[in-house]
Amino acid sequence: MRPGDYTKEEEAYLRENYPSGSSERIARHLGRTRTMIAKQARRLDVHKETKYPPRQLSEWGRGYLAGIIDGEGCIDLKRGRERKNGGYPYYPHLRIGNTKKAILDKVLEIVGCGSVRPISRTRVGKPFWGYQVGSEAISWLLPQLLLIGKEEIQVLILESLPIAKNGRAPEVQAKLEKIYTRIREINRRSIKKEKEEVRS
Repeated sequence: MRPGDYTKEEEAYLRENYPSGSSERIARHLGRTRTMIAKQARRLDVHKETKYPPRQLSEWGRGYLAGIIDGEGCIDLKRGRERKNGGYPYYPHLRIGNTKKAILDKVLEIVGCGSVRPISRTRVGKPFWGYQVGSEAISWLLPQLLLIGKEEIQVLILESLPIAKNGRAPEVQAKLEKIYTRIREINRRSIKKEKEEVRS
């Protein structure tokens, strides 16, 4: 048997334990590396259970988040390093900045995942806080929000989600690159506008 081959018993063990078990423990048990375990899980179409199950937000929570994201947030589509077999991974990202930590703590409470941490200081030495969360929440969070200032980015991100995870085909990569470029243009234009408003 070749090193990459799995017996039926090993595959059964993987199917049973991979969704909620430790990848490190499974790799040790099967005598494989974590990378090998992850690849075999993909071949078997076995996935990790989400750590952050979707939430149905209240009307108040949706309004609070929409206002904060429109005013203080940045929705982005990040591009990772080029894969060895070609193509880039793309994944959505949301960050919100504010000098008042309590505002971001409320965001964290509503969403149920993500993190709040100090990222810089203002000119007068006041801490500037940041909340950020990735694809684990964005896929169910954005469809519930009515954004106005960032509506176009919202639509683009939602368009990218179904294809971003398995977007290795050339035509899919081209579409993701187009979405990625457009979102960068919108965000850069927004930053430039904010700077001009501060100067005036």
